[in-house]
Amino acid sequence: MPLSHLNAWRAGDAVLSEGSVARAAVALGVTQAAVSHQIARLEDLIGAKLFLRTSRGLAPTDEGRLLFPVLEQG
Repeated sequence: MPLSHLNAWRAGDAVLSEGSVARAAVALGVTQAAVSHQIARLEDLIGAKLFLRTSRGLAPTDEGRLLFPVLEQG
């Protein structure tokens, strides 16, 4: 798996645990734009939306809820 894919997984995991792109960016030490780009890359890779934008940040979709626990085991 290319390193760029691993960075996308890492960004997705950070957004999931932090609940927002802004907090994930701070946790990862990158810009919000970089996290957003990685989330888009991850969604393209998977072929499904993994997060929904809400007034309180991002929430995982049904696909995201199924996928991320598998990722944590890997």
